[in-house]
Amino acid sequence: MDDFEKIHFWTTPKANCSQGEGACVPYYRWVSDYVGVIGGR
Repeated sequence: MDDFEKIHFWTTPKANCSQGEGACVPYYRWVSDYVGVIGGR
């Protein structure tokens, strides 16, 4: 519990990013990273 603030939860991308330019990850990048996590890269 001491390191809980260091945990970053995975979120799926949204079609409309309301957080501004540079704050959102493009879908193709998200898919690539997701496949890497599942594949153990």
